[in-house]
Amino acid sequence: MNATCYQNAGEAEAKGFELELNHNFDDKWSAFLNYTYQNPVIKKALKATEKDKYVTAIPKEVFRAGVTYSDNKWSGMLTGEYISKRFSKTDNSDTVNGVYGSYDPYFIMNMDISYSFNKNYTLTASVNNILDRDFFNYYYQPGRTYSVEINYRF
Repeated sequence: MNATCYQNAGEAEAKGFELELNHNFDDKWSAFLNYTYQNPVIKKALKATEKDKYVTAIPKEVFRAGVTYSDNKWSGMLTGEYISKRFSKTDNSDTVNGVYGSYDPYFIMNMDISYSFNKNYTLTASVNNILDRDFFNYYYQPGRTYSVEINYRF
């Protein structure tokens, strides 16, 4: 019987920055842009092959953008998100994308539309991954998905 034991990578250092821009076009429409750059590197490794490699599962770049609409009854949001390549192995040897265990770079778009019947009830319809992109986030991610929810606040 084979057993796997995961250990922390030792010590890591992350340097980076985040920029965000929000703008209200009027009392109903707004938009945002967000960019994150980070350099999460293993500095004190348990194995020599891990030193100066990227920390697992953390993207180097993330970019998000979106537009929102909101009035008394209706609201909605359309967003786009780019996530750069990540690694699942501490020695960063997993460079192949599109396979189980890989963290592929990807860009997806999502949309939510809500209607408030009154102060208590809201109906929301969502579409995630509108462009129906195929990618792995360790596991194969579902393509386009739909959901409907009703919320009651008391």
